[in-house]
Amino acid sequence: MRLQAPALLAAALGASVATADHLLVFAKGCRNWGDPNCDYSLGNWYSAFGINVVDGRSGCRSNPGPPGMTQLCLDYVNMRGHFYFQGQGKRCIWVHEWYNNWCADPGVAQMVGTDVCYSTKWIEVDCSW
Repeated sequence: MRLQAPALLAAALGASVATADHLLVFAKGCRNWGDPNCDYSLGNWYSAFGINVVDGRSGCRSNPGPPGMTQLCLDYVNMRGHFYFQGQGKRCIWVHEWYNNWCADPGVAQMVGTDVCYSTKWIEVDCSW
């Protein structure tokens, strides 16, 4: 049940976009954004297939979870990433928004835990890399 809470939170915050694929990554155990102790492993991928949990850590992974997605790569240093779906070319995403201080909101703390204070929203953009 706990893995579903971030999806509910994102919907409550209006983070869902009806048609465009995008990613919301939650940072856990951080004192501030960029803290090396942050755990970025919990991400939600939004697409026409619904919401799928993905590993939001930096790096590449094959078959990351969403139906038809064959690869997802995230680069936190350059704040960009790319992904592939079966039968499609490379598609790109970049960090569009940062959300801070969620721990101060009792409703958020109740839904996702008190150690989730930061998140990033990655949106699809034209590939230039």
